[in-house]
Amino acid sequence: MFSRSPTSTRIHTLQVRAPQHLQSQLQRDLALADWPETSSERIIFIRRLEVSADADEITERLCALARQHIERLDPGSNAKSFSCQSTMLAELLLDAARGDLVRHWYWRKWHQYQHQPRSAAIRQICEEFPASVGHALSILCQRNQVAQFMQQLSGDDCVAILVTVAASLGYSHPTERIMGSAHHPVSPEILQTINRHIPHPLAEQWRRRVSLFQCSIEHCYLIAFILAQQFLPLMLLQSPDETLSVLGLTLLSPADIQQDKNEQFAEYLVNDRCLPDISERSEKLAGEGFDASPRSVQNEPGTAPVHPRASISLDSRIPPPSDTTYSERHASYQRAAEESENAPLALPEWLNSIDEISYPQFFSRRAGVFFLLNFLNRTPIQNLMRDQWAELPNGWCWLLGLAELLERPELFCTDPVYHFIRAQAGLEPSMLSVPLPDQGRLLETGREFYGDELWNSDLFELHADIRATPDQITISAAIDSASVELRLAGLDHTPGWLPWLGQVVRINFEPGYSPGRSQP
Repeated sequence: MFSRSPTSTRIHTLQVRAPQHLQSQLQRDLALADWPETSSERIIFIRRLEVSADADEITERLCALARQHIERLDPGSNAKSFSCQSTMLAELLLDAARGDLVRHWYWRKWHQYQHQPRSAAIRQICEEFPASVGHALSILCQRNQVAQFMQQLSGDDCVAILVTVAASLGYSHPTERIMGSAHHPVSPEILQTINRHIPHPLAEQWRRRVSLFQCSIEHCYLIAFILAQQFLPLMLLQSPDETLSVLGLTLLSPADIQQDKNEQFAEYLVNDRCLPDISERSEKLAGEGFDASPRSVQNEPGTAPVHPRASISLDSRIPPPSDTTYSERHASYQRAAEESENAPLALPEWLNSIDEISYPQFFSRRAGVFFLLNFLNRTPIQNLMRDQWAELPNGWCWLLGLAELLERPELFCTDPVYHFIRAQAGLEPSMLSVPLPDQGRLLETGREFYGDELWNSDLFELHADIRATPDQITISAAIDSASVELRLAGLDHTPGWLPWLGQVVRINFEPGYSPGRSQP
C-alpha cells in the first residue's frame, strides 16, 4: 500500500506495423523489455515513441528513446515529468477542480472523469491515491491554489475523502465520533502542544487560504487532518476526535466564525494582518461560548453547514511548559557544537523559508540516527509513546530526544540531519525540544535489546545522502557501510510507513554508491 515509488512502465496504446508472423513476437519482446527506470520517485509521462528498424532491434531502440526522454532536464512537449507522486496528484486534482482534465494529454487515463461533476471526479482520484492526498493539498496550499480545489467540495465530499485517507494510512475513523453529539472539552494542555508543534507561518498560511472560500466545518476537519498527519501524527493516532476537534475550531476558521460579532477577529481577516496564535484563538472561542464538540445541525438550503454555538469551560491561562533542565542541556549542545573542531556542514536552503516548495536533499555524516526509528517502533517503546501523546505528539520529537541522549552533541548539532529532524518535528528555531519521559528506562531498554556494543554514539556514524519528498524520506548509503551486527539487531532495516511518524522512511544500501559527492 505504501510503496509509492513508480516501479513499472505502462503503455497506453501500442501500434505495431510488421508482417503478421512478427507481430506477436514484437509484442512479447516489448512486454519483457528492460525499460529504463526513473531516478528516485520521479514520474514521467511520454506522449509518443516511434521507431522503424529490424524486428530484432525494435525493442532496444524504443528503450533507448525512452531513456533519452528520462535523462533530459527539459522533457519538452512530448513528455511531462513530476518529481514525485504527490506533486503529480496536486496538479491532477487542481485540473479536475478546474474541469481541465481533457486539456492535457498526460491525463488521458483520467479523461473519463471529465463529464462527471467535478466533486465526483475529485473523490474518485483521491480514492486512487489516498496516501498522497494530504501532501498534495499541502502543495496546493503553498501555491495558493487550494481554495480553487476546496470550493468544488461539499461537506459530504470532505467527509468521504477524510474517511478514505484515514483508513489508507492506518488511522482510526474519526468522523463518526466528532460529528456526533458527544461533548469533547478543549484541553489547555492539548492547545499548548498544538501551538508548540505546528509552525505559526504555516498556520497563518492555511488560515488565509481558508478565508478565500465558503468554508464548512467539514472542510476544516479535512485540513486539520492534513496538518495533524504532518505535525501531530502520534496525537492523531491516539486521539483523532480530540485532535481534529481542537484543530478544526481553534486553528482554522469556519464560516460562522468569520461572520460572528467578534470585531477584532473580523479586523484581522479584513486587513490580512497576523492572526492570533492557537492559544489566543482558543481564548476567543472560549469567550464566545464555543463548544469544541462538533454536532450535526440543520442548515438553510444552499448554505454551507456551520458549527452550532454552545458553552464550554476553558481555562485560557495556560502556563508555559517547564523546560529549565532541558534548556540548559540544549544550550550546552549548542556551545559544544560551536567549539567543535569539525567544520559544520552547510545548512540546506530549504530550512530558511516555509513558503517555497523545495524538497531537501543533503549529505549527512550522522545518518545512523534513523536506525533509532526501528527501536522506537518496538512494542515496549510504542506503549510508552502511547501514554505520552498529549505532550509529545509526533515521533520526530521522540527521535530527536532519544538521539540527544545517545549522541555526541559536538557531532550531532553540527550536522544538517539535526536541523532536518527539528524542522520535521515542527520546532521553530526559537523553540526548545521537549525532554523525553523515563529517559533511564529508554536507555536501559536499548541496552537490553542491543547491548553496549551497539547502543552508543557510534550507532550514528553513517555517511549518507538524505532526500525528503512529500511521499517519503530516503537515506542512501554505500553497501560497504552496512553492518552485519546492525542487520542482525534489526536496526538498519527499512522502517517503511510509520503512522506515529506520519511518514515513509526508506534506508537503501547500494553497491558502488558514493554519498556526499557534492560535498567538499
